[in-house]
Amino acid sequence: MSRGNYYLAAFLWLIIAFFVIYPLSIVVMESFKISGTDSWGLNNYLEFFQDTYYLKTFGNTLLLSTLLLMTTTIFGIPLAYILARYRHRGKTIFTALILLPIVLPAFAGVFAFIIFFGKYGTLNLLLMDFGLIEKPVNFIYGLHGLVFIQALHMLPF
Repeated sequence: MSRGNYYLAAFLWLIIAFFVIYPLSIVVMESFKISGTDSWGLNNYLEFFQDTYYLKTFGNTLLLSTLLLMTTTIFGIPLAYILARYRHRGKTIFTALILLPIVLPAFAGVFAFIIFFGKYGTLNLLLMDFGLIEKPVNFIYGLHGLVFIQALHMLPF
């Protein structure tokens, strides 16, 4: 490595340390401080694991992340394989559609899903018009909807 590259690498590591490692270390140190005092301890962590509200929230977060990981893996690996291995006619459009969630702002994508999959969205209205369902189906509200929308957003990654 040349001397110039060495200095550039050192400078970039300093930037990473300043903007990532330093704030993280402050957060970790603050998590061990006891409220209202200057002393340190594990009280914050003990309180976290003893409170049922925090445990339920933590469990929901783990459930969501596990479902999201499984969903994006199940759909992402075959899509990546198809895009990498096969040459087909609509490959450019297919790639653009997969990358669309990265380009669109998140709220625009969510509004589109609400319009299409919402309680009185296009899909429910079509299904009711054709007599396939009597009342609207809950497609996107709840855990399954959150997993569906986040999986579509995370699929390109």
